[in-house]
Amino acid sequence: MRDTLNFLSKLSWRRLYNIAAVLVSFYYTRLTGKARQWGLPFTISLEPTTACNLRCPECPSGLRAFYAPNG
Repeated sequence: MRDTLNFLSKLSWRRLYNIAAVLVSFYYTRLTGKARQWGLPFTISLEPTTACNLRCPECPSGLRAFYAPNG
């Protein structure tokens, strides 16, 4: 509940417009087969390294499913 309230407190008209633009472009691309992207990404994920000793089942690093060379 606390996370939901925190998320809702950060919403603005600009962010709602961006979310709508991303969703509309996703469904437009699925329907027409023409790649279109409107809006900006919601989140950015940074991975400083591909080396990890944990074997988390949800993590690409834990599954050893790398797209970049190890190191």
